[in-house]
Amino acid sequence: MLTAVFIESSFDVSLLPKLDSLFYLPAVRRGDIYKACTKFERLIIVDGLFANVRSVWHREIIYALSIGVQVFGCSSMGALRASELMSYGMMGSGWVYEKLLNAEIVADDEVSLIYSFGPSGNLIIESIPLCNIMWILYTIYGLNYHKHQEVNEIIERIQSDAFNNRTLMHLKEVAFQILPSHVAKLLIERLHSRLFDIKAIDFIELLGNIYGSDFKHLLKSSSRLKYGSEYAG
Repeated sequence: MLTAVFIESSFDVSLLPKLDSLFYLPAVRRGDIYKACTKFERLIIVDGLFANVRSVWHREIIYALSIGVQVFGCSSMGALRASELMSYGMMGSGWVYEKLLNAEIVADDEVSLIYSFGPSGNLIIESIPLCNIMWILYTIYGLNYHKHQEVNEIIERIQSDAFNNRTLMHLKEVAFQILPSHVAKLLIERLHSRLFDIKAIDFIELLGNIYGSDFKHLLKSSSRLKYGSEYAG
């Protein structure tokens, strides 16, 4: 089945598997789905643009579904649209999607980040998605992570910041103010590992489920996540 994946910031495309009839496209923007459904039979929306660019319309996804194109979503814009359009047949997947459904994630900016690309095309993360912070706290504290006062306090503090201000430097400062020092250190450490990047995890799991393969080794093989404040060339 001819398939397009809209992905840009959630995983380094150069590391993704080259599969027959699978094409990787940049983050989706308004109008892209209308174009894509004339060529592809299946669409996987991971990343999408917004703010200074018009975001993908609900109506274009509904149109794609109405003509028989399968549409999946996860991780970021894909999870947002899937949670909004599940009644129309868009299929959502992953931890971020589930948290949107149960309203633990409630705003678009909680899955958003600012990013850029280095001279060699490598992804440079300028701000940290709140959903990644939430996931890492979940891995540290367990299922009832949200019942811990300090967890709620740091989430509320980060939520109060504009998403473009959620930089690594800012998060370090906030984490060591609110969390026990050993937890703050572990949070910062895990933010540098793709193994704890929930947006990447959700996408790799969805891709594996669709193609009947285990691609989790890609999470281990990808390089240490690099943030703008640490980039030196």
